[in-house]
Amino acid sequence: MAAHKILIVEDEPDVCASLQSFLSRRGFSVSTTASGSDALRIIPVFQPDLILLDLTLLDLSGIEVLKKLRRENNKIKVIIMTGQMLPFDEVDSVRALGVVEYLQKPVVLSQFEMILREVFGGGEVERQVGGLPLFYDIESPGEVSHKMANLLGVIRTKCEAFLLNERDGFHKDKTESERLLMAKGIMEEAIIKTEEAAQFLSKVRSK
Repeated sequence: MAAHKILIVEDEPDVCASLQSFLSRRGFSVSTTASGSDALRIIPVFQPDLILLDLTLLDLSGIEVLKKLRRENNKIKVIIMTGQMLPFDEVDSVRALGVVEYLQKPVVLSQFEMILREVFGGGEVERQVGGLPLFYDIESPGEVSHKMANLLGVIRTKCEAFLLNERDGFHKDKTESERLLMAKGIMEEAIIKTEEAAQFLSKVRSK
């Protein structure tokens, strides 16, 4: 059976290289580009089954790429990846363009595995990856540092943005219950990221 084809549209070289290595070693056919314009030229030729699309690119934004793609093709599955913290309504508008999932960077590969199973079907992915667990592969001290900086950065960015928005009155149109719900969501994500960091460090120590 032919390998599933995945196009990675990502302008951070380390993120792109990590995802490409991760997917290629597990049997996927992978093409990459850092340019939204190039992605639109590659898609008709490569005909990917899935596109991993960063929102912030060097030329076109990921949103522009997605809108142009959807004018031509509504069938290719797209997963959005971003390090940006977008308001809930903007996230909803992105999802409305037809995306499989909206992932916050850094990408949690164990979570990514579950998404791949949903996209391609559990049995297909099981054969594709040969039953290998999709854990984060630790290759260098610099990679460890980058991973931890990203995890801590996500936590700080979300907490800081919420507090600044509160201070500047951006939440004044929301009820107290809505603000508490937003704060709860941020705390829950901080707990998840902290747990991920602990698990990652545990793998580092066991290497």
